[in-house]
Amino acid sequence: MARTGKEYTEGLRDGREVWLGDRRVDDVTLEPAFAGAIGSMAALYDAQHDERYAADLTFTHSSGEVWPTSLLIPESVEDVRRRGRAFRVGAEHTHGLMGRSPDFMNSMLTPMRIASDFFGQREPAYQKNIENYYDLVGSQNLCLTHALLNPQVDRSKSVSEVADPGLALHVVRETDAGAVVSGARLLATLAPFADEIVVALHPGPPLRADEEDYALAFAIPVATPGLRLVCREPLSHPGSDRHPLATRYDEMDAFVIFDEVLVPWERMFLYRDVEATNTAHRATNTTTFAAHQTTTRATVKAELALAIATLVADTIGVDGFLGVQEKLGEMVDLAQIMKSAVAGAEYNAKPNKWDESTFVPDADGLLAVRGLTPFFYPRMVEIIQQVSGSGLINVPAADSMSGPMKEVLDRFYQARSASGDRRLAVFSLAWDLAGDGFGSRQLQYERFYAGDPTRLRAGRYASLDKRALHETIEHLLVRRG
Repeated sequence: MARTGKEYTEGLRDGREVWLGDRRVDDVTLEPAFAGAIGSMAALYDAQHDERYAADLTFTHSSGEVWPTSLLIPESVEDVRRRGRAFRVGAEHTHGLMGRSPDFMNSMLTPMRIASDFFGQREPAYQKNIENYYDLVGSQNLCLTHALLNPQVDRSKSVSEVADPGLALHVVRETDAGAVVSGARLLATLAPFADEIVVALHPGPPLRADEEDYALAFAIPVATPGLRLVCREPLSHPGSDRHPLATRYDEMDAFVIFDEVLVPWERMFLYRDVEATNTAHRATNTTTFAAHQTTTRATVKAELALAIATLVADTIGVDGFLGVQEKLGEMVDLAQIMKSAVAGAEYNAKPNKWDESTFVPDADGLLAVRGLTPFFYPRMVEIIQQVSGSGLINVPAADSMSGPMKEVLDRFYQARSASGDRRLAVFSLAWDLAGDGFGSRQLQYERFYAGDPTRLRAGRYASLDKRALHETIEHLLVRRG
């Protein structure tokens, strides 16, 4: 059977080294700042057992085991759409606010499994390692995250040229059991709540030919000795009903330090291979598979923003104003563009170049949404702020509605279609997404979750088939002489 929420939570009690402020968190499941996110993650696992969602979220593997649909190898267009339904159902459980829910890394591991011979071309054992790891994650329904980006020391230099080249994750030495690595990775979202951490497919500027020690891809348990997670400031508000989003969905970001960590050879996918590390992400269609999950999640998040904006407008009676209607209509269009692009990518799925018995979503629509989300989402947040007006920052302090001022505030804080209590709840929700620290983190996340948006757009142009495009207008050119 698929893993339950309780089993997932119990699995986090493994002695992992997690630091929050000046103290080590001995048991992440008992840390108040983590409780909401862990509870939301457990709910995702429990949903796999819920008859309302199980058919979308799980499938029966050839082994007879129940696996998450996010690991389904699509053998038809319908399988691609089935994966999309699973992504959407999962995102709806968190309103698209948890970018590293388990289906994200599963969406990357699946194409790596399909293209396992890409890794095997470098070293036959790596192909078997990928295939075995895929089976392990599926059979145990593990929660993965990955560690992105080297420390931001001096971005004008390559990883080996900075003053301390040992800061970036690198190979220290080899042993019979595996490679010993040290260094750090800047960002691992969800890491304190994940079972395993994956370092795979170089996400930053290409490595130079002489930077083999930094060219790695592997996966290890979060509880591996020498692996240390340093958490950012929590954005959750344990026990508060004034922060309904932050309290539930603060998935936590961590700085990952590798201090003489042993990576077993059977967990290695690429090793000191610069060319493969630089190209694997696109070469294996991992970009497109991952974009299927991320754009689906981003669409659900856009729908959340639209719901909040329209609820605010209805609550305070500005929904009849033409200027407000125009802004809300813009949000409707942005959300629909995203939804339609995802649907089109699924409908136009095509055979995978690595294995034509499998299918991959059409990349163009997904990459368009991936490139536009860093602009769409901030605009939607801005509209929430504009529709809310000064009411967004004029929210009474916590417990005001249960104290001596309740009667007064009930009278003066009422709205066209809401009591004082109701209006407080609506604007607290809007502030959580569009004003507070949690909302600011969400904004920054969407701006950069897929990388530098300028590079993404430039890359889209660079990959354009301009010759075919120009041929469509060749007959319009006027020629003299």
